[in-house]
Amino acid sequence: MKYQSGITRRRFLQGTLFASGAAMLSQSQHGRIVHAHEERPNLLVIVTDQQHWEAMGFMDPFYDTPNLDKLAGESVVFDHAFCTTPQCSPSRASIYTGLYPHRSGVLGNIHSVDHQGELIDALPEGTETLGIRLKDAGYHTGYIGKWHLGNGGHFETHFDVAKLDFYPDSDMTHAALDYLDERVNAAATNTPFALFVNYLDPHDIYEFGFFEQPEEVPEIDEPVPVPRPPSWADTLEDKPAPQRQFMEADQGVYFIDKPERFWEHYRRVYREKCRLVDAEVGMVLDRLEALGLRDDTVVVFASDHGDMDTRNRLVYKGPFMYEHCIRVPLMIR
Repeated sequence: MKYQSGITRRRFLQGTLFASGAAMLSQSQHGRIVHAHEERPNLLVIVTDQQHWEAMGFMDPFYDTPNLDKLAGESVVFDHAFCTTPQCSPSRASIYTGLYPHRSGVLGNIHSVDHQGELIDALPEGTETLGIRLKDAGYHTGYIGKWHLGNGGHFETHFDVAKLDFYPDSDMTHAALDYLDERVNAAATNTPFALFVNYLDPHDIYEFGFFEQPEEVPEIDEPVPVPRPPSWADTLEDKPAPQRQFMEADQGVYFIDKPERFWEHYRRVYREKCRLVDAEVGMVLDRLEALGLRDDTVVVFASDHGDMDTRNRLVYKGPFMYEHCIRVPLMIR
């Protein structure tokens, strides 16, 4: 665990455990006096998709993420956080239920086929989620963006995830800003909110696989030198059979026998996807502050799983448990 900007373990625990009993007062721009001992804090949880633990500028200067860097400087940063499994639906089921995949019943991505040929369905009906728990605790709950767990109804406001693939991340941001504006206008109810914002990027690195020839790969406006990780020279020769199959006959097939610049450009595109989602996160955090909600809101940032990002001569996520696939960002302000 890292403590940024002079935050110590004692200070973090004091702020977390005793905030509800503190005698401090804060006043928003709407003139609302907030007594910390009378109100619980709001909660804003931001989750990206497929962002590994090093894919932020303060962890690796190759990445351009000024908003996450700023957030890290104001947060407790957990630098050894791991997802329960490097696959979207099972990992998200863990995030929103607190259960391991073998307990949640979500063992693969929904609407895909399991090893027995059966269609994987949604999170089982009746499963208790964070949305339900928080609503029962008196929070107004909102969920925006990727759900990937089938049936909804777990949150009071649920952005239309049925057509998720048709929405860019900018739409998620606009929905989040609208929600924050609405909650300020409803502040007279003295009901705290819990907002979950789930972005698609950098998962859209999968667009890269559609370009089969190096000359067809789109260039980044400002190409940057690409550092090669220590495992850059790995081969598939000694890899386990599932990893070889993934690269030779599955999602990695686009990369077989491609020149080095093709692999380098994968890293540039992944970097760009991280930069784009960082900009979206920044807009949400800026609105939170502009509305006078910063001091009354706990902010959590995480990702559902990582990306191999050419480490170990692998890309995307898949049947491998290397660190860049399962180790994820986690910070709390």
